[in-house]
Amino acid sequence: MILYKPQVQLTKITDVSEPDEYYVHVITFTDWTNYREDGYAIGELDEYGTLPVTVRAFQDENIIDFNYLTPVVHTIKLGAVSFPTGGGQVEVTFDDGTQSSHNGKKDITRTIDSTEDSRPL
Repeated sequence: MILYKPQVQLTKITDVSEPDEYYVHVITFTDWTNYREDGYAIGELDEYGTLPVTVRAFQDENIIDFNYLTPVVHTIKLGAVSFPTGGGQVEVTFDDGTQSSHNGKKDITRTIDSTEDSRPL
């Protein structure tokens, strides 16, 4: 496990009467207990079928900061993304709002590897 590197799981929800919807579940492990989720940003799908997502976290001074392994969790609805035929990918980047070496660590997941959460007909 690499600290501050997002661990990404992509889920596709299929409903025959609606376009497929995607969700991305991101867990980023930090080495301090006072990190917490601070939103996200979804970019535009590029010409290669990559959708950039930035997950943000910050160190909350109101939370005690023990030096313990701590997960920061984001679950993000991407919606009905029009990935190219044959699949695309989601690239998730971590940002803690500082100029530290933690920023910019990435993980990429392909739509072909997404977990299917089908709704019954």
